[in-house]
Amino acid sequence: MVSETGAFNIEKSTGEHKPVELSLPASGSFINIATGSENVTFLWKDENEAQTYRVSIARDADFTDIFYTRETRESRFVYNPAEGALAAGLFFWRVDWNDADGNAAPPSATRYFTAIQESFVFESVSPAENWSVPSPALAQSRFRWRSNVEGAGQLQVARDAAFTAILTELPAERGVTAKGVDRIEEAAGLDLPAGQYYWRASSGATQTAPRRFEIRNAARVALNFPANAAVIKGIEAVRNPPLLVWQSEERVVNTRLILSQNPNPQEDGAVLNVAPAEKSVRAPPLEAGVYYWTVLAETPDGTNVSAATPFSFTVEPAPRLPAAALRAPSDGNAITAEQLRTSRSIDFTWNAAQGANAYILSIYRGQDGARQNPVFTSGPIAATTYSFRTLNVLDAGPFVWQIEPVVVNGAGRVEQHGAASTRRFTININLPQSRQLPDEETYGL
Repeated sequence: MVSETGAFNIEKSTGEHKPVELSLPASGSFINIATGSENVTFLWKDENEAQTYRVSIARDADFTDIFYTRETRESRFVYNPAEGALAAGLFFWRVDWNDADGNAAPPSATRYFTAIQESFVFESVSPAENWSVPSPALAQSRFRWRSNVEGAGQLQVARDAAFTAILTELPAERGVTAKGVDRIEEAAGLDLPAGQYYWRASSGATQTAPRRFEIRNAARVALNFPANAAVIKGIEAVRNPPLLVWQSEERVVNTRLILSQNPNPQEDGAVLNVAPAEKSVRAPPLEAGVYYWTVLAETPDGTNVSAATPFSFTVEPAPRLPAAALRAPSDGNAITAEQLRTSRSIDFTWNAAQGANAYILSIYRGQDGARQNPVFTSGPIAATTYSFRTLNVLDAGPFVWQIEPVVVNGAGRVEQHGAASTRRFTININLPQSRQLPDEETYGL
């Protein structure tokens, strides 16, 4: 069976071709042609119809002085410095090509390079990739690169790694301009809003590889523990006071931690004021109440990064110990002058209270509950008896004695209070009545 007949045309190429696009080396590059240095690759975009390519190197941009040409079937050409064809200096290069029929394409765009007789050095030093800097510290931040090319380089910043739009350029502040001298160049003084950027160094058309960096708003000190509005058991706050823990993303100086019962800790009345403050500070033993704490700090450039607001925590009252049962003197007991002359003391005794390891004896004048300042208060007493001998503070009349059970730590500090027990007693001293004298005796008449 015979198929249908088809038709096709053969057209001869007109020979109108597009020039190739050059890739490497970039215009303005430096090429080391010293003996023993690495080969140099000239690279361009491949053309499907190309049969041969011709690389041309000239001493002038118009290519009136072409002194070096090479043909290749590949879209690249490798120059070996051992050939010795290139001397130190400025050169221009381009590529043209022919198809299989001998039709020539126009020459490519022209690029230039500088041949040097030493190792080429042009590389970024600092800051490193993905560096992050707070906005206030940006202006003082220094960008550094290593170079041995002639002339000082400059810092360039863009939003993208391709540097399609350069936002700012700063010249190198330091650096010898002599060619072949390996040196560090640097620039500082950037003024940019927060965001992500790329930086590179540039010298002519030669650039270092781009590096990403971030400008961020300065982070304030973070208060970590106790958490805001935390509640702490009273006994725990006395026996094991809390650690005040904070942190900072920035490098900080002039740190100060303040703990106070004032909602504005920086005002008077601080319970704790530590400078410089470590990242973890132990609070002193704390009584029941509400406490406020904050950390003041700044960065080395003077930016205030203190905690945004103070944190607060509440120390609960410690549960009171049960009251001690009082034994003697009995309630309402009258102590006579004869008893005082005989014993020269008043012995107070009571029973032990559960959980207590000491007791405080207080004596008040009067017999009602409107007691203010005691006429006597002992220190913590380990025993359950006390012989009171300071009789000169007493006179005739009613008194109240009180025992408060407490817990005392090894340093003698009261850690826990108890419920007070009271009893009344009277000092019964009959003072002699004054003798009424006649007027004449009164006045010695």
